[in-house]
Amino acid sequence: MYSNFGYGKTIDLIKGGNSNYNVTLFNGSALYKLNKKQQVWASFSQGFAIPDAAKSYGFGKYELNGDHWSLLNSVNVNESPLSGIKTDQFEIGFRHHSQNGFYAQGSTFYAISNKTLSISKTAFTISLLDQKLRNIGFEGTLGYKKQKGLDIGGNILLMASETEVKDKGWQNQTVYYNNPSKFMVFAGWNTTKLSVKLQAQHSMNYTDLADNKIQGYTLFDLIGHLTLPKGVLNFGIQNLFNKEYTTLWGQRSVFFYGEPKKAYGYLGRGQTFSLTYTIKF
Repeated sequence: MYSNFGYGKTIDLIKGGNSNYNVTLFNGSALYKLNKKQQVWASFSQGFAIPDAAKSYGFGKYELNGDHWSLLNSVNVNESPLSGIKTDQFEIGFRHHSQNGFYAQGSTFYAISNKTLSISKTAFTISLLDQKLRNIGFEGTLGYKKQKGLDIGGNILLMASETEVKDKGWQNQTVYYNNPSKFMVFAGWNTTKLSVKLQAQHSMNYTDLADNKIQGYTLFDLIGHLTLPKGVLNFGIQNLFNKEYTTLWGQRSVFFYGEPKKAYGYLGRGQTFSLTYTIKF
């Protein structure tokens, strides 16, 4: 039985179906050891993915005839097979690790796809645009750590995600998919029984081609553990300074669903204490 606001009792179903994909992908990498402390590498990889079928199919246009909804046309598997997205990625990197506790690693990557995902804000369906998508970025880690004593360092992810728009060139990718660049720094101290670390995580601002903006934020966490005669006591304070902020998804949801912001702009978790005690036997 089917009822659309009291109209109609039966409805034509959208038929299912099947589709096949034959894809050949190539992957390769090379690593060269400069010495015992340093290495460089280069890699090339290919990936293939199809959009979420649940958000691509099951939509149709109907006409009411008496008490029955007749299907006029639909988006279904047999008549509208999903196109795949093929991605080529290149990466080069360097790493260093010394016995005195100093370590560093960095890599640059470039990934390009033959299509770009697009979301309908009315029906929340997914479609593919014949626009290339590229991601250019750098990942890096730098630090100094002693088994007993100082532990300090950080990591960073810088990334530009761009869509090739006709007559406009490369434009920033929509906030619906892209994640802002971010970095994390920390400082801690280790002893035989006690370890304490203070870390700060910062998510950067981001503006897409439609001038939608993601506002960045910074969070501090204090974590550590204490080794007891029996077991280990882990403790922590997340969001140490009880900062009020809206999560990345909370900010995106406003672009998806619109106003009011209070209904969809989900706030992040406030200051949170954790304490666990573990015994292995």
